[in-house]
Amino acid sequence: MSAVQPDSLNTLDEPISATLLRDLKEIGMRIKQVLWPWGDKSNVLSTWDLYGPLIFCLVYTLSISLTSNSDMVKIFTIGFTVVFFGAVVVTLNSMLLGGKVSFFQVVCLLGYCVFPLAIGALLKVIFSNVYVRALIALIGAAWAVFASVGFFGMLVKKERRLLAIYPIVLFFGVLAFFIVVPC
Repeated sequence: MSAVQPDSLNTLDEPISATLLRDLKEIGMRIKQVLWPWGDKSNVLSTWDLYGPLIFCLVYTLSISLTSNSDMVKIFTIGFTVVFFGAVVVTLNSMLLGGKVSFFQVVCLLGYCVFPLAIGALLKVIFSNVYVRALIALIGAAWAVFASVGFFGMLVKKERRLLAIYPIVLFFGVLAFFIVVPC
């Protein structure tokens, strides 16, 4: 015996444009929560998607590879791998610390928190001065850490929060390093 879904959950018959619009609205809502991390975060943890994190990861890695002095494909691969494995390590760390959350929810949260660094990587294309890039990277990393700490504060017990935050700082610090250095 199967349960009947309400019409709002039955998306098989909706047009593609409605699906894309709904997904873009959700991506916009999550970007807004990263840019303004003082708001209510409870609804972010209830659902997850990987569209936005993939877009931000691609923007970040394409931007750092376009400004590289060496092999663009190699830099893209290294950047994408660092983002992927860094997110996996931070996710596994939060789960091992007792976070009551699924793997993909944490990957989604981290992926959306890459947004300030993706903007910083785009600005790397414009600014060639290493000091300006360092300032942009520092601001982007600080904002990403600040936004993600707000989310992870809800996931991990208070006495284990520093153990959860340390890998996050390292993760975003490495991503900021790629913005500063000419690869």
